[in-house]
Amino acid sequence: MIEVWGRNTSSNVAKVVWALKELDVPFELHLAGGDFGSLRSEEYVSLNPNARIPTLRDGALVLWESNAIVRYLAARYGDGALWPVDPGARAASDKWMDWASLNLVPALRALREALKQSAPIDHRRALGNRVVATAKILDASLGEGPFIAGARLTIGDIALAPHVHRLSLVDDVLAELPSVERYRAALSANIGYRECVEAHIT
Repeated sequence: MIEVWGRNTSSNVAKVVWALKELDVPFELHLAGGDFGSLRSEEYVSLNPNARIPTLRDGALVLWESNAIVRYLAARYGDGALWPVDPGARAASDKWMDWASLNLVPALRALREALKQSAPIDHRRALGNRVVATAKILDASLGEGPFIAGARLTIGDIALAPHVHRLSLVDDVLAELPSVERYRAALSANIGYRECVEAHIT
């Protein structure tokens, strides 16, 4: 059976768990990180030298980095269900995995940290403007289909979803992003999104 190390409140772990559930692949979740203890034990570091979550073990294969794990699961167990076979359609989904990690996540993390620390209002406003400007790239790219690459849920959506959810938790942000709000509503119709993202990610 596949084993995953992580905690449900991690956006990166949520991606992996949702992908496994979407693909109907049995797995065992070992709670790790945060309140569940250090990731620097010799045993864990032997699996993941970064001492971060998530980590996945599938037989002899050990993987870390959530996007790589999700891609592996879709390729190994998905039969084209979450990762399109056509290279163009696949790339249309894939690019949003990297875009979220490199663009949206750093902007959103900085804003969330500033809000938590009650940073000066001008600083918070500047960070909020950066988040909205970044998210408007996503907003402008969402087409008529309910999902990022068209009519079907793909791994691009699974990678974006935790961060779109966190956008919705910041006051007034989605008011400026009508297509992202529509997209979030489409994601909310998926039971995996509700169970793995909405139920745990704050």
